[in-house]
Amino acid sequence: MSTVLLSKWLKKILGPWYFKITIPWKLRAGRNTGVLLIYQMGKVGSKAIEDSISAPSINMPIFHVHVLSDRGIRGGELYKKSMMRNDYEYIRNIVLQKEVLSRKHKLKVISLVREPVARNISAFFQNSVLWDTQYNEASEDSSEIIEEFLAKFDHEKPLIWLDQEINDMLGIDVYAEPFPISCGYHIYSNENIELLLIRQESLNCCFEGALKEFLALEGAQLMDSNRAESKSYAGLYKSFKENLDIPNNYLDHMYSSKYAKHFYSDLEIDVFRARWGRSFRRQEWKID
Repeated sequence: MSTVLLSKWLKKILGPWYFKITIPWKLRAGRNTGVLLIYQMGKVGSKAIEDSISAPSINMPIFHVHVLSDRGIRGGELYKKSMMRNDYEYIRNIVLQKEVLSRKHKLKVISLVREPVARNISAFFQNSVLWDTQYNEASEDSSEIIEEFLAKFDHEKPLIWLDQEINDMLGIDVYAEPFPISCGYHIYSNENIELLLIRQESLNCCFEGALKEFLALEGAQLMDSNRAESKSYAGLYKSFKENLDIPNNYLDHMYSSKYAKHFYSDLEIDVFRARWGRSFRRQEWKID
């Protein structure tokens, strides 16, 4: 029996106890070496990071998670999907919150940021379109989906995620000092926690150097993973982006945020606005 099939079988048999047993067991291996946590909001490129780093190469256990705060867990996509599937996958986050953040282990954390509009579009497709049966992946009519995105999606997540998850859970305020935009990454530390924060847009040029400095990992090669353009809904996704005409006040809200201004230059923000704004034919976006 393969490892994947064995895990599925054990999850079915043990339910929530699968995570309560396996996570502490896996963490024991990190008592001397430390633990690596790939911890970031969804759709910023974390799968590429995970696929590019193996546990044997750095000699420490690796965990990948999107939320560890109580608010994030109960309001996150994993919790919603777990309720729909009637499974216990969200328990993994709760156990990780208790075990990994207990300060018993030396913790190395890799997190990423991405310009907020592109991130929201990608997350909308991953978490809304794919889980809503009213959308036909074979269709390239994106008008209805565009309206759904603007009216109902949680657009605030990238703007608050670092405060809610990194500052509150790790005690590291990434806004306390300027971010080196030209470098593309920065390393922060707090007690027994070290955080490597990388801009998704800078991954191709800084990944190898960042991993060498942070993990002493030589010659790290970035894997190209989980791209929407290679998925079954690629045609619909392309049509969505080509026809999307975002209201001006939406772009103002996203790109005047503390988050956008901290990690992106004025010139970069102008480029992002030009990409998504186009003619501004739409009515103003309703901000709740």
